[in-house]
Amino acid sequence: MVRNFLLSAIVFTSLFSAAFAGGSIGQGSRLILATYWGDDAVALLDLEAEEGHEELWRLDTLAAAGCAKPYDIRSGIRGDEAYVSCSGSNKVAIIDVVAQQVKATIETGSSPRDLIVFHGGNRLIVANSGSDTVSVIDLDGRRKLYDVSVPGQPYGVAVGSDGGTAVVTGWANGTLNFLTLAENSGELVDTVEVGLLPYTVVLAGEPPRAFVAANGSQRVVQVDIETRAPISEIEVGRNPWSIAASNDGESLLVTNNRSASLSLLRTGAAPAANSEMSNILISAGAQEHDGGGETNRAPKNAALSLDGSEGVFTDLANNQIVKVDLETGSIIRVIDVGKAPYGIEYLRSDAQ
Repeated sequence: MVRNFLLSAIVFTSLFSAAFAGGSIGQGSRLILATYWGDDAVALLDLEAEEGHEELWRLDTLAAAGCAKPYDIRSGIRGDEAYVSCSGSNKVAIIDVVAQQVKATIETGSSPRDLIVFHGGNRLIVANSGSDTVSVIDLDGRRKLYDVSVPGQPYGVAVGSDGGTAVVTGWANGTLNFLTLAENSGELVDTVEVGLLPYTVVLAGEPPRAFVAANGSQRVVQVDIETRAPISEIEVGRNPWSIAASNDGESLLVTNNRSASLSLLRTGAAPAANSEMSNILISAGAQEHDGGGETNRAPKNAALSLDGSEGVFTDLANNQIVKVDLETGSIIRVIDVGKAPYGIEYLRSDAQ
């Protein structure tokens, strides 16, 4: 009872602070949601807690709702719910953040991966890599509305601010796919090649463009949304996996999985063809072992704080979550967590 009351107070404080600081929908700066793929679990962590006590709660999603291998995680805009893709169970789980329990599950396609909340917080889209589809879900009604066929093992997904356009990566065929989304149906309208093994995609910048992490090409590829054509590309570290966009859309944090580094990119105004964005390389460091020696960190997924000054990333190889000061490029906190931490996001809030 006392623990739940304290957790509610922390969540309320976090939401109030984010609302006061921001305008529209923003990320927080203190609480983070994470998936532990190897433990079949999700967790809520407090970045300001005493060392060793950062994990506020952990939920066994497999035991609670048959949600195996939780992959991506997103916060609802009010911060009271979280949405998890269950990559081993072909469903999405809806989590009550304060009550620490699964509220519902919704069937998707096979092997759901990245997901995004959109349409004012009452729609969700998830990429189903095992069935070559994306599923659009009505969160208020707790039901799947429809599927859209997307070839090439879709992994990453992003949705435009109007809620009517989505971009989806095709991992196996090296493409970015453009979809139109309506109330009861969707359609694949165009496809463009973006390099080898594209995982994550985000929409950012002014005007908005798509940024794709081409894992096998060691690059981030920038694509014009209006013309549906690549604008430019920038070489980053080895095997870029994920991209996190800042709240203002002007900064991107890229995890370079095999070179133990992060790339901080500045989007700015739409560039001319083949012009380069600024690229600040940040070391992800290494994990030192008690018996001697060390293991390089392998950043997997990342998230940015409300003001964009700090970032966090999951290190699946060393079972850690790492916090980075992006202004100085230094690691400021390392948290030992469950097995194979994967998805990560700051708890969000409704600033209205």
